[in-house]
Amino acid sequence: RSSDLDELHGMVYNPNPPYDILKNKQPNSNNSVTKPVNFKLDRYEVKNSRILYIDKQMDMSLKIVGLNNEGKCSILNDIFDINAKTTIDSLDFVSTGITFLNHANLNSNLNLIYDASKNRIDLKENELALNALKLSLLGYLQVKEEQSIEMDLKLNSPGTQFKDLFSLIPKAFIKNYQDVKSEGSFLINANIKGILNQNSNIYPSWDFVCSVTNGGIQYPGMPVRLSAFNLNMSSKNIGPDLSKLTVDLNPFSLLLNDKPVNGTLHFDDIVDNAHVMGNIKANLDLNDYKQFMPLDKGVDLSGL
Repeated sequence: RSSDLDELHGMVYNPNPPYDILKNKQPNSNNSVTKPVNFKLDRYEVKNSRILYIDKQMDMSLKIVGLNNEGKCSILNDIFDINAKTTIDSLDFVSTGITFLNHANLNSNLNLIYDASKNRIDLKENELALNALKLSLLGYLQVKEEQSIEMDLKLNSPGTQFKDLFSLIPKAFIKNYQDVKSEGSFLINANIKGILNQNSNIYPSWDFVCSVTNGGIQYPGMPVRLSAFNLNMSSKNIGPDLSKLTVDLNPFSLLLNDKPVNGTLHFDDIVDNAHVMGNIKANLDLNDYKQFMPLDKGVDLSGL
């Protein structure tokens, strides 16, 4: 089945949103007989759709433009086996005033099993690409009582080229990005395990690492290059709260037009009494930046 869905808007102001229309499950009577379900959908397709989702309670927004999704699904009783391919032309995600994704492209091949009797999603082998960055996600999510979500997820990147990671920088992912010269390598690994319930301030444990070694970027036709980019970033938390959350950038350094930037940063006790230590030394000329990466029309930079 193919569908052209022009536009879908959603907005949440309270913890009981109006789209929560599912009936509470009623216990089966002793005389009731559950008939087996065996259903197969060979193909479905959604083309060129737009989605805008705003959650005032969580202070977040999601905007999707050019959504295309196609796949197949089989159902055996409470088990849904879903295979889906998705592309998004432009993806924007903002949370607590911070822009995490800005006009990002997305391509994904997703394979999952949904067990409706357990409210559990098992992620099988799958591929996800944000701009040029390829990611792999494995594990499960399970909805528990009182809006709690139990999870055990593993995230990594099979790619190693520095420019794949750099493509997530706002405005960095340009047309013909494959022509950008790059050097250096990177590594991303993340493990998340535990219970998430934001209403009760319960959070999972996690261990996240992102490292870059001798990264370099030069755009076609631009005279200035970024070089000697080195980064060791990590974040750890031991649940069930955020009292033991830490974030470290130790160290980070780069050269822009051979001018150095380097430093270290450490954050802990972020929620109750934020503790920050670090130092940053920089010798930057904004004229170098505008000669490094193509800027939007009408944008000009200058100064030290």
